[in-house]
Amino acid sequence: MLRKSKLLCLMPLIALPTAAAAAPPATAPDPLAESHRLQAEIDALATDPAVKRVLDLQDQMNTKIQEQDDLERRISEVSSTPEWARYDEKRNELYKLRDDKWSHERAALAAAAKSLYQSRHQELAAHSAGNLPIGRALAFDPFTFPKIDGSTSTHPMALILTARLLGLSYHWEYPEPTGSPYPSQFHWMPDRFAWEFGISKEGDSDLTLVSCRILADGSDTRTQRAAALVNHVLAANTATHDAYEHLISGDCDINLTARPPTAGERKDAAARHVDFDLIPIATDALVFIVNRDNPVTSLSTDQLKNIYAGKLTRWSDLAGADQPIEALIREPDSGSRELFDALLMPTPPDPDHRFSSVIAGSMAGPFNQLTTDPRGIAYSVYYYEHFMALSPYTKTIAIDNISPSPDTLRSGKYPFIAPIYAALRQDIPADSPARKLVHYLQSPEGQKLLEEAGYVPISAPN
Repeated sequence: MLRKSKLLCLMPLIALPTAAAAAPPATAPDPLAESHRLQAEIDALATDPAVKRVLDLQDQMNTKIQEQDDLERRISEVSSTPEWARYDEKRNELYKLRDDKWSHERAALAAAAKSLYQSRHQELAAHSAGNLPIGRALAFDPFTFPKIDGSTSTHPMALILTARLLGLSYHWEYPEPTGSPYPSQFHWMPDRFAWEFGISKEGDSDLTLVSCRILADGSDTRTQRAAALVNHVLAANTATHDAYEHLISGDCDINLTARPPTAGERKDAAARHVDFDLIPIATDALVFIVNRDNPVTSLSTDQLKNIYAGKLTRWSDLAGADQPIEALIREPDSGSRELFDALLMPTPPDPDHRFSSVIAGSMAGPFNQLTTDPRGIAYSVYYYEHFMALSPYTKTIAIDNISPSPDTLRSGKYPFIAPIYAALRQDIPADSPARKLVHYLQSPEGQKLLEEAGYVPISAPN
């Protein structure tokens, strides 16, 4: 029995393994280790000073958004009061009355413009070139006529000579101005999108005097098709700079322009191994315009320079009203801006001087602004001002007591004369339609045709 007990006591010892005790389990790997590492790199990037500045600005912007939310809430509260409702009702009533009055005023403006410019165009009838035997002998048709581009102000010249040489008639049109001289009516809406972009009842809020249009006519199917080609292809001027680029690329044959190419345009031409022939065919001029109620009628060349240099700043210094002068300029590369720089301001003013306003976009811009602004002075070219602008509430001023007119342009007495060029690529052949047409325009009959279009010829036509 004793032996059996001892054996039983030893049995557990015999069942256990003889190896050492097992080690504790290893730590499990971090399943987010890589993303944590990349996040640490991202956080480290934010310590850069420039990044810190951007993040700070973002915080400021978020603060502004919160402030805007608060303002929107407060506006919503105020706009629901009876006081605001009475104001809004009265305001809308006055807006309607004002808009009704403006529609009548706009019609009166259009009627005055049509009367003035129609009479000027009727005067051109006395300069009709009549029959054109030499021009007809060139035997152009819509498929061989050179494609013309050019300045905004030379479009009537391009269309009239094209129509007349193709046996078509033409007419002037007098569109009404568009838009309004008053700011658009703004309505607050409790919607973020409407708040940021605004709601306008009036649409286009900028007064725009739409310049005269001239169109070729057709009386039957054949001539109507020819007229469509003239209006939309053969004599569809773009603008001075674009016309030079189109001449360089070969997209037009002739550029009728009031200025030589700029340095940038010559550089573009040289890159394509293109050079220009500039052939004077008529005369235009740089003119200066003001509101018709401005009592100033003449300025000296030095006074003009001082105005645009910022040295003369009030009309009262020039026997005008006691108000500031707004010296308005066109955008670079526009034809009239290049003439202004060449004829009046070849030396730029002090670089710290800032003009009162910059008018861009079209030749109508200065006339739009000066129609309702008695403080401004701007510039254009004589032909556009006299035959195209549809602007009865502006006027040209004399320079050195000489007013721009066909006589003073022809005699050279007016100080800011600008030749009109027919620009051609030098590489086109002598017998090409484009060269034949330009040669014709230099002839007495061609000069008479340009006079019919309202341009001052460079030589007295027979």
